[in-house]
Amino acid sequence: MKSSSGLSQFLGEGFGYGIDGTNLPSFSDPEGSKKELTPIEWVKNGSVCEDIWAARGKNHFYDPVHYDANHQHIGLTDGLDDWGQPSFKWATVSYYDAWPLHDKSYSWPEARGYELNALTNSSKLGRDTNLARMFFYLGHVLHLNQDLSVPAHVRNDNHMISGTVTHTMWTEKYGAEHCTNNPQWFATQSHHDWFWWQNTAGFKTLEDFWNRDLLSSNGASALIADANTTDRKPLGLSEFCNGNFISEHAPYSEFFNIHGKHWFQYPSLANTTQPKLNPNNMAGSVNTTELENHKEGNRLRIRKTGAGIVVTNHSALNYLAVKNTPKLGNSQMQVTLTMHDDKVLQEYHDILLPRAVEYSAGILDYFFRGTFAFGVSGDDSQSSITVYNTSSQDFYDGAFYVLIDADGVRTLVQSNHLDGLLPSGGSTSFTCNYAATNKYLLFYQGTIGWTNGAALDPVDAGNAVAIAVPPLITVTANPLWTDSGLTVSAGQTLTISASGTWSWASGEWTDADGTIISNPDVFLSGANQGSLTAYVGTHPPYEDDTGANRWGDASYFPRPTGNGYWLAGKRATITTDRTGELWFLFNDDATGQYIDDNAGTLEVRVTINN
Repeated sequence: MKSSSGLSQFLGEGFGYGIDGTNLPSFSDPEGSKKELTPIEWVKNGSVCEDIWAARGKNHFYDPVHYDANHQHIGLTDGLDDWGQPSFKWATVSYYDAWPLHDKSYSWPEARGYELNALTNSSKLGRDTNLARMFFYLGHVLHLNQDLSVPAHVRNDNHMISGTVTHTMWTEKYGAEHCTNNPQWFATQSHHDWFWWQNTAGFKTLEDFWNRDLLSSNGASALIADANTTDRKPLGLSEFCNGNFISEHAPYSEFFNIHGKHWFQYPSLANTTQPKLNPNNMAGSVNTTELENHKEGNRLRIRKTGAGIVVTNHSALNYLAVKNTPKLGNSQMQVTLTMHDDKVLQEYHDILLPRAVEYSAGILDYFFRGTFAFGVSGDDSQSSITVYNTSSQDFYDGAFYVLIDADGVRTLVQSNHLDGLLPSGGSTSFTCNYAATNKYLLFYQGTIGWTNGAALDPVDAGNAVAIAVPPLITVTANPLWTDSGLTVSAGQTLTISASGTWSWASGEWTDADGTIISNPDVFLSGANQGSLTAYVGTHPPYEDDTGANRWGDASYFPRPTGNGYWLAGKRATITTDRTGELWFLFNDDATGQYIDDNAGTLEVRVTINN
């Protein structure tokens, strides 16, 4: 399973842990592991336990195009299992089923509760136990989303025990038998962080990872937009799977009445090679396969060519169904069509499982999307705390929890209610009647994402969590100076780290430490050409304390270390000697002013200490 950048940040900043290097204790749960596991192992354990007992499966279905009387998406209505919940509802509402096996849901809001407890519990054991529970519950939620990559789960196709009949599910059977020989199904994907999901893909809520209601409203155009490799507009996972793939008992739309429980508009035989099959010209490979009646027969493979992605081996058709033209393209053809074909099932898994991995990573990034930075100033009796919302969404109401950490014991000293909106990029301040020299920890719980007077995601309303992390600042080589947006006070200690490369001349690429050359044209004396330089002041770094522009003035630059200027490089800890805005400079062209050959950016993080 691919870990998310948000998850890594949460563990590192909230606990000082890594993804796999820390074991978390077990806890009381009927099916959970009874031994210590790493964070990722707890996620996997929760995912496995979502299928225990089998009756839980009645809640693992989600139909992206059909609704109930309240215009809510339905779950499974095929067979005796129509008393289950749609999988998104099962993932986000706390249920306890007294019948038949006392099953309970492991919901997203409950995971949020364990998240906050993990951050604020006084003891390390308490924090670690809540952290394990949080990951275990998240594993259940991820399982429910991953099930959307199984066509039967999004096409109302019951493969559980119904009465006396057990339905064979070729997709799950093939996956279980071949997963160890196909590591590419679970390989690390090119990872999109939450910024990409929100700003490029257009996702806004948790349910978007299930369904965006684009397939039901836009039909084939939504499938085509999702399949566009140069400008992809992703669907929810249930929409992608429902619109592009068939299941064992819910194949092509032509086989059913429009009001039938297995009728779905897509895929359609009209968007395959089936209409071009010629009974008098059986060109193409003819192989044997096992049909639904468990007998062998010859078959040809149908290719999906439009209305979404191309699938070379979309289904397998009995040879006689092609020769027998009355059965070609009508409902009778269903009995001669199968998915039980190695090439069909292999291609389904090659496409669907990497998509499931991608969406699971996206859900983790969504869960851990909340971040803010804070600075502390004051004296031995009182602190002034300023919070900067570094998330890509607004905060609304909720509270900031202020804790002091002393030798691993966390003590809640204050909670400050957020009254109204704290916009993305905005700040708010409050006082705390404790010394500014304390090691403060801050956490937020409330609503993350607010629009038109309401929570953007009802599932996360009031219970989303944000942690304090150093802000990530993009620093450019052209322009030469970048305002961090942070205000610091004299005497504060800043920890600065930087990654990336930039260049001060064509071909002269360097990292934040810069390049050693003689007679450099720089802002900071004694520092390398192209090094990252920090500046604090009430005026921009190219002005003196009177506000006069000194860029290009060889009598003013380079400046000595101190009086607002420090070398940052790839990593530095500096104590400020003045109060003002924090800026970063590309240490080049201080007097020459020729910046056209500068290129590149650095990503810089700043931690403000006392």
